[in-house]
Amino acid sequence: MSQHRPTQKLCSFFILLTLFSLTALPQSKAEQTEMDTSAQDHYINALLHKYHLAPHERLFSYRFKHEIYSPLLGTSRQLPPDIEKIAIQQNSYLQTTTYFRDTSLLHNGPKVRSYQLMASKDKKESGSIISAVTDDGVVIEGTLIKRNSSTLLVVGGGFTHYREKMAPMGDLFNNYDVLFFDYRGHGYAKSKLFKPKTWKNLSQQLLGVDPKKVRLGLSEEKDVHAIVQQACRLKKYTNIIGLGVCYSGLIFIKTAALYPNLFTKLILDGCWFSLRDSVETLARDPGLLARSQRHTKWEQNWLVRQRWFQKSVLWLGQKLFEIEFNTVSVLDYAPLLKETMPILFIHGKDDVMIPREQFEILFHATNCRQKIAFITDNPHVWNHLKEKELYKEVVETFVNMSYEQFNRLMISPEALIDYKQSRLMQITSSTSTKK
Repeated sequence: MSQHRPTQKLCSFFILLTLFSLTALPQSKAEQTEMDTSAQDHYINALLHKYHLAPHERLFSYRFKHEIYSPLLGTSRQLPPDIEKIAIQQNSYLQTTTYFRDTSLLHNGPKVRSYQLMASKDKKESGSIISAVTDDGVVIEGTLIKRNSSTLLVVGGGFTHYREKMAPMGDLFNNYDVLFFDYRGHGYAKSKLFKPKTWKNLSQQLLGVDPKKVRLGLSEEKDVHAIVQQACRLKKYTNIIGLGVCYSGLIFIKTAALYPNLFTKLILDGCWFSLRDSVETLARDPGLLARSQRHTKWEQNWLVRQRWFQKSVLWLGQKLFEIEFNTVSVLDYAPLLKETMPILFIHGKDDVMIPREQFEILFHATNCRQKIAFITDNPHVWNHLKEKELYKEVVETFVNMSYEQFNRLMISPEALIDYKQSRLMQITSSTSTKK
């Protein structure tokens, strides 16, 4: 896929949107009022009141390149620069791995899949396609990378992304079994000229998903549960770690709330606050559909800045997906998570999709005693691409260590070095014993 295709699709979408908006605007004042931002504010306030959440405190300073906060630390602290230096030194090999060496591969779903299914030369790694049927009868497909690990890392991608887009996570976390999957209505598929069933409709061409199948968070937790359960039938895992990026952060919170024994730990990177808020953000700057890391020229476009146009985007989106955008919010599920669930939030302090205020409300609403916030200066969900070495270090330390140990290692470079030296000695001793 060329880099220009998302822009071409976006332009085509907005030509159609403009035509729709001129002919199909909501007619009644009641419908228009329902679209107002004030209605969304009322909705959020109602949820905060429902769960008796006190007004959130400013827990994060946002003054550092990297900072870390947890109830155990009691205050937001700068991540020591030496931690980043250690991470770069330890994980420099990532520069030469398949998907970090050539990120253009991620635009070629079939090639990535063929690579993932190919066994490594030393036979220590192999991939397989697995599928599962949800409680409501939907077939979900995934790719399981097997590395003889007792830990399964479940990777959920952003909205409209097929699972192969998340392949760099397999390079990052090469010590674990890794499960990638496609939500209902997602996934790449080739269209064949003489097979009408493979032809894509207009929405699939423009958005990359099938709106007839996508449920925008209403049912996707069933997809996660089904595919993870299937992986666990094939092998018994000691730890199951959910790593949800963007849209998947919201879905994984809902999944963990409704299936409390599915995940051992949660990692949420750039977690959506609510379906409605995300769509509102896209309506104000449609260019974020193609590149969600920074605001685009669409934000200053006269047409796009008109509230009637933004309302039209919301109205058309709801008609397209046949879903009311007010239905799914993390505030409905974050308070229901098990108090004992360890959870790591990763958030860019200048994230244009998920502003600080939303992240702070989400963090406050999560009642887990063992929760941690890792704040960066990276754009929306680019942490694993821009600072892959540090991302790997932080995530793997969270996965492998207890809550108390993680906090200690992330504020003390000396303790991290001691831990790594001890770990290296254990591995060396184990290898010598086997020989």
